[in-house]
Order: sequence, then C-alpha cells, then structure tokens
Amino acid sequence: MTLPFREDNVLNANILKACFRFSEAYYVYIEKVHGMSVWGTKNNFNFGGYYYQLLLFLQKYPHELVSPQAWQRKVNGKAKGVVGKEHSKASFIRMNPGFGTIKNKHNGVIDAFFIAYYGGLTNNIVMPKDFSFIEVDYESSCP
Repeated sequence: MTLPFREDNVLNANILKACFRFSEAYYVYIEKVHGMSVWGTKNNFNFGGYYYQLLLFLQKYPHELVSPQAWQRKVNGKAKGVVGKEHSKASFIRMNPGFGTIKNKHNGVIDAFFIAYYGGLTNNIVMPKDFSFIEVDYESSCP
C-alpha cells in the first residue's frame, strides 16, 4: 500500500486509521530510513517530509524505528551467496508458499512482513514458521 495523501500532500490520517487498527496494536515497528544522494535534492526533500508526517502520526502509538540491518540480521540471518533483497525474497517465498508470483511491487510487502516478524521475535512472541499469506489489496479495500 502506498501511503494515502490528500490533494495538498498531507498524510491522510483518517484513511490510515480506517485501514489499520493502530489502537489495537501492541507495538508498531517502522523502518528507520534516510534519503539517498542518487534520488536528488527534491526527491530527498519530499521523501523526508512524507516520512516525518508518518512519524508524527505514529507519536500517539507505541512504536520503534528499526534499521534495515537490524531486522534483516534478526529474521534472515546470514546466507552465503545471497544478500539483501534477494535473501528476503527467498525467505518470504519459503515462509509463504501460497503467496503466488512475487513482482517488483511486492518488495515493500516483503519488507513490511519481515519488519513485523522482527517485532514479534524482539518481543519474544513465538512466530509461526509457515504462513497462509493472503495478498490483500489495501488500496481497493480501504475507504
């Protein structure tokens, strides 16, 4: 799901609340990110503004920023010859055999899945090894 924004580029908190039950969440984990020089100044500025809006929205909920290195190390471990996104993708397919074809648009879904998985492991919640993952199109199911 892409973040919902109003026409004036302000995060639409009402849609976020309608799509996700933040008040029922034990804890919210969000990836600690930063801009990249290859994006250019304007894109970094826009990205930072959107990210900051999301962080402001999350202030009223228990949350934690987690670096990509931290969640990847905890959920993926170390594999020889396979690194980063490819390792996450292979692990995701192994854990979610019914997901279907993985496309480039699913990179965010895979990362979100493992960030949530990291949260469970961090809080000593016994996490399942296999999932019956059902792909949900939040953009069409949310108001």
